[in-house]
Amino acid sequence: MGAKHLSVRAWITLGLACALGAQAPVARADDGSEDRLARPEALLLEQTERIRRLEDDVSHWRQQAESRPAVAERVVRTQATRAAPRAAPAAAAVAPYEQPGITPDERVELTRLSGGADRLVRAPSALVGRASTGGVRWGGYLTAEMRANSSRNTTFDLHRLILQLDAPITDCVDFTAEVEIEHGGIGGGSDGDVRVEQAVVTARLVDWFQPKIGAPLIPFGRYNLHHDDPLADFTIRPWTARYFVPTGFGQPGIGVEGSIGVGCDARLAYDVVLTSGFADDFTAGGGVRGGRQEWDVDNNENKQLWARVVLAGRNRFLDRYEIGLSGTTGKLDDAGDEALTGWGVDWLLRKGPFELQGEYLRYDIDRGAGAPAGTVHGLDGLWAEAAWHFMPCAWRACDTCLITPTSHFTLAARYQTTDLDDRSVGAAKQDDAESFGVALNYRLTERTVLRLDHTWLHFENAADERELTFSLSTYF
Repeated sequence: MGAKHLSVRAWITLGLACALGAQAPVARADDGSEDRLARPEALLLEQTERIRRLEDDVSHWRQQAESRPAVAERVVRTQATRAAPRAAPAAAAVAPYEQPGITPDERVELTRLSGGADRLVRAPSALVGRASTGGVRWGGYLTAEMRANSSRNTTFDLHRLILQLDAPITDCVDFTAEVEIEHGGIGGGSDGDVRVEQAVVTARLVDWFQPKIGAPLIPFGRYNLHHDDPLADFTIRPWTARYFVPTGFGQPGIGVEGSIGVGCDARLAYDVVLTSGFADDFTAGGGVRGGRQEWDVDNNENKQLWARVVLAGRNRFLDRYEIGLSGTTGKLDDAGDEALTGWGVDWLLRKGPFELQGEYLRYDIDRGAGAPAGTVHGLDGLWAEAAWHFMPCAWRACDTCLITPTSHFTLAARYQTTDLDDRSVGAAKQDDAESFGVALNYRLTERTVLRLDHTWLHFENAADERELTFSLSTYF
């Protein structure tokens, strides 16, 4: 029995030795082992490189989707536009914090930063969504342009260099500011401007109640709250953004903003601000521009109240809609007797690659019977834009330094009209004026746009003009 058992053990040992020998033969200099080892190593390096490229793509997408809620919407819309015809158009309405691949922690942080639903009342800075490591985060945008007007010489201009910053104070209190350097600044042969457009400390206590203090943007119409040049499809801002709410129009004051859900796919948001308001210096040539006061001055004891309410969301007909109502009231003259009231309506409608937006603003002044002749009693203005976002089929598969996953073209048309003195016709060049323009722009990314515009301008008391504009606007 013992011999038999030894024999069995011997056979088992011999079989295992042979099997192991077959699995791992001894390498020799001439048996090709180095080549067999080199091939898997090369495959491993190739897979590592592919993973790195995929990680770069994911990082690029997150940077685009998280950089700014308003931009993020356009990124998603662009993806839907460039996708195959069978792509679901509803994807264009997905909020940035609902994108695939974003972790729950990132979604919570992005939702908080974007105000719960794309910060419906006012657009956050380009810094919103960037990873916070404490301290101050800097960014901004610039606009360089060429303007060829039929009544003036052609000019080149670095129109705006905007510096934006964001600094978290606590988990729920943050500070944001925006400094504008216009036309090269002041001094050294430049006759531009350098000023603070906004500087606000906001306590984000809950979604529906977020008090703020500092110098907030005035919530009257939509454009002043979303005035960053890289977001626009036209180089020149609308007339309402020059003569009614000169963007970016901010004043020292206090306020509160917030939003609440009203159903599965909509939110109701508000923004209320109390400031010193305007002085009595409205004109038929400049609208309210002359009425803006110095920040440490108020011409009377009354204050001006500004408010905007907006309903935004999506439904079965639209991928995105925003309908806003604005109002303001205050006293204009030094004695505090003449009441200024104003109201406005704004809209943004999106369906697939198509978009409609615009706003109407109006001011009325209770002057009384003894007002001097030529005094402005009321003024109103309107602008409306239609846009189509597209990408040629042959370019969709390209991915170069000049064509990115979010690149696309936009063809847009704008109509606008303004009446800066409702008691007269053509009291100044800009009174009772209107214009029509078309624009073709190419977005290298949603943060960088090249624009070519052509505008026809009609004036009641001046010769008509034509203007061709080429520009570049980019966040940095």
